[in-house]
Amino acid sequence: MSHAILSVLPPTTELVVVALLITVTVAVPLAVWSAVRTTGAGDTLRRVLVILAAGMPTFWLGIMLQNLISSDWRILPISGIGSVGVQVPSVTGFRLVDSLLEGSPIAFGDALAHLILPAFVLSVPFIGQLYRVLRAELLRVLQREHISVIRASGVSGGRILWKHALPQVANPALLIIGVEFGGCSPARSWSSPSSEGTASARSSRTPCRRRTPRPCSGSPRRRRDRRGDLARGRHDPGDPRPPGPRNADRSRSMTKSPLVDTAPAPVVEAMPDPPTASALAFAPRQWWRIPRPRRRRRSGALDAATVVVAGLIVLVAVVGPFVAPNVYQSHVLSSLQSPSAAHWFGTDQQGRDIFWRVVVGARFSLTASIVTVIGYSIVGVVIATLAVMSPRWIGELLTRFIDLGLAFPSLVFALGVAAALGPSLQTACFALIVTGWPTTARLLQGIMKETMAMPFVEGARVLGVSRWRLMTRHVLPNALPALWVKWAGDIGNTVLVLGALSFVGAGAQPPSAEWGAMVSSAQAIVSNAWWAAFFPGIAIVVTTGAFGLLGDMLHLRSDPTLHAKGRR
Repeated sequence: MSHAILSVLPPTTELVVVALLITVTVAVPLAVWSAVRTTGAGDTLRRVLVILAAGMPTFWLGIMLQNLISSDWRILPISGIGSVGVQVPSVTGFRLVDSLLEGSPIAFGDALAHLILPAFVLSVPFIGQLYRVLRAELLRVLQREHISVIRASGVSGGRILWKHALPQVANPALLIIGVEFGGCSPARSWSSPSSEGTASARSSRTPCRRRTPRPCSGSPRRRRDRRGDLARGRHDPGDPRPPGPRNADRSRSMTKSPLVDTAPAPVVEAMPDPPTASALAFAPRQWWRIPRPRRRRRSGALDAATVVVAGLIVLVAVVGPFVAPNVYQSHVLSSLQSPSAAHWFGTDQQGRDIFWRVVVGARFSLTASIVTVIGYSIVGVVIATLAVMSPRWIGELLTRFIDLGLAFPSLVFALGVAAALGPSLQTACFALIVTGWPTTARLLQGIMKETMAMPFVEGARVLGVSRWRLMTRHVLPNALPALWVKWAGDIGNTVLVLGALSFVGAGAQPPSAEWGAMVSSAQAIVSNAWWAAFFPGIAIVVTTGAFGLLGDMLHLRSDPTLHAKGRR
């Protein structure tokens, strides 16, 4: 067993490393570009594409790209880690490294060609998640006051971005990369809007250790002259900046008269004034435009479309099974028919209409997702409340219990539960409830601790309000609204994870009309009937994207800092 694990470790490591390089190479420049270009239809289009990428089912995307690129176009290899005719001596076990050590570009290109397609499929959802976190953090950092002061002092936009803004968002980005590529589990969605806000709140409380430059106007030559005057002890009367104590002492020593003995006045260093509106307006404009604090137009059309699509999905899940025909009856004579007016999405190998199966499957996927989210949310709220209310040693014990729950990979645990209890949709929901509550508990615990430190809570405690009443009447009602945003996005993510579990055989079983089970059944015939797997996968993508955009919309409308400035 150990030998089998060690034999697949090098190719797995190479796959993760190449996927990580693709993710960083695409997500970081795209997030920076989107953070400095926050207006127009391009920003809205990028948001939609990124949400869809973050909710992309990798099992479905791999099947479709494998059929299109490898089978039809024959551009990349369809499987394996290397061609049969290309032999590389195994030195380190890593085929890319061994080909470089051997000095064989043909072997290196062959190994890379076998890695490109699976690494790209693995990186697509991570590109969307890393992009969302980086963009949200960059927008928050670029709106801070010290960035405005640096901009007013004449520093170029590129220098502000690369030297001052990006280092402050490195920690959340490294957290996302470490958690996602360390676990590689689709059940963990650390890129939810609420988690972004938590990370940004932690970074906003960290004091900036860099010295804030003072605003200076005029040409670069004039600024150099003023620095030289200060170094020589002279101060320009027209310069609004007060001289420092060292320069003031030098100035007094140069103008002191030997006949008049005057006591030196105490020197008080004046703080620089904040940049005025004129200083910000007439600061040098660079080709790399850094967004300035201004009120932006809301994309009401995107919000309206998001609400409409999410409402239609819910309506189809409620009404669809009552108007659909029998989706389990076989019609062998109509098997594998392409999309047409009679069958909008075509038929599968049993002659069943795929359109009506997708409609009926909406109830399975959406109902199971909502039940799962409600289940682990109740468990998470109870444990987080007990961790905050209990004595310190009990709270520490519950916190360690939450950390232990975060270490459980949901997919592996669900496979174990399916092997023990039997594969079914109910088993998959139970497994996700067991592994999904720690994320909610950890987020709610942090919000409740911050709320407990607020003045109105301290005042209620001084007035003698009991701890239980304080928690139920003051702390919990102010902490739960932050979870509404997370729950909206978790519904779509849970649909994705349930589809993945059904695809690998740990969830709904054929002939069920659940979307993941439909993709699994169509895997064998996708080369002859692409529509059998395409449309159930598109249903998963649209549902995940609609609820992800709904969560972002609720986040933007509930966050007072983003709502006041109207940023997207």
